[in-house]
Amino acid sequence: MMDNLVKAIGLEHAKAPYMRGRARTLPFHALIYLLGGTGTFRDAQTPEQPVGPGTLFCLAPGVEHCYDPLPGTVWTEYWVLFDGQAAEARFGPLWPARNLLVCGILPELTAAYEELYRYQQERRPDTPVLGALGLHRLLGLLYLHLNRRETSSLPPVLAAAIDVMQRQLCRPSVNLAAIAREHGISFETLRKQFRRQTGQAPHAYFLNLKLNAAKNLLLLGRGVKGIAGELGFADPYYFSRLFKRHCGLSPSRFAAVHRRSSDAIPGLDYSSICMPSSTTRLAGMP
Repeated sequence: MMDNLVKAIGLEHAKAPYMRGRARTLPFHALIYLLGGTGTFRDAQTPEQPVGPGTLFCLAPGVEHCYDPLPGTVWTEYWVLFDGQAAEARFGPLWPARNLLVCGILPELTAAYEELYRYQQERRPDTPVLGALGLHRLLGLLYLHLNRRETSSLPPVLAAAIDVMQRQLCRPSVNLAAIAREHGISFETLRKQFRRQTGQAPHAYFLNLKLNAAKNLLLLGRGVKGIAGELGFADPYYFSRLFKRHCGLSPSRFAAVHRRSSDAIPGLDYSSICMPSSTTRLAGMP
């Protein structure tokens, strides 16, 4: 029987700051993939810097680090803890050379996390073997992605577009055509680059940011009408219908389910995110 390489895996969302500037260390290697929200990251080798969607943190055991969402934003992340030394002995040196990577939102990487999570939840006799295969796929995809690109950084025009979206969630829309002109490209070119890098059209990406922000505000006890206004929706009834269509629950139902689940089992997060195949996810570490 193969050793259990994967120690824990999960998805956290609507995540508020919790490290609050305090550094910590982990007992295992960790790959943390930021899907939504903005924040900061630092460790012993990296000065504090902003991070956003599509960022991957590669954390080695025993290395002090600190990362957190910015106040008032929503943070959604996949994470996996695993035995890095044993993984390298079996799979070779797939661990990235850098500890902070900007990969963009990659559907295949997201699917690999989902598959690995499913293996760990099934708890079958062969789960350790399946977990090892899933971890190999995850590390292999990351290796292939990093080695087929000359740079792992977002193009400046896309970084600017995402930054504007994050700062202008209160507006009905953002003027991406102006950003495209500032960078000397057409809006159509920006749109195609955005979809290629993130897997979503700009308007869909902006809508998901708004809906994730709405979840965060609902979990803070804010009312539906106020949230709709803060996020640029003129009609709260339209906002409620849109929220239910994308997230599966009405805003009020979402808030009630989350509160009831949190009260019943502290440490577990039952709320969904605006992505396909969302199910209950582990929360807590990392």
